[in-house]
Amino acid sequence: MLQSRLSKFKGQLMEVKTNKEYTAILKEIQVAQDDILKHEDQMLVRMLEADDLSAAVKAAESALAADQAAVAEERAPSRLRPRA
Repeated sequence: MLQSRLSKFKGQLMEVKTNKEYTAILKEIQVAQDDILKHEDQMLVRMLEADDLSAAVKAAESALAADQAAVAEERAPSRLRPRA
């Protein structure tokens, strides 16, 4: 959406007839470019957060598997334990 807005402004830039219109369009182009950069920065932040969360999930899954193995070992009848 922002890219199409930017393209529209660039197209209008060639059709202006006064310096005032030209300056106004340049300002609109700058605002659109700033909006695009802001959204791209937010996407990068979210991607980094997703990477961190993915690593945390993998670590938690690994810890869960280790805990499950320990519990299974504790529940299994021991071959070395004497029967009472």
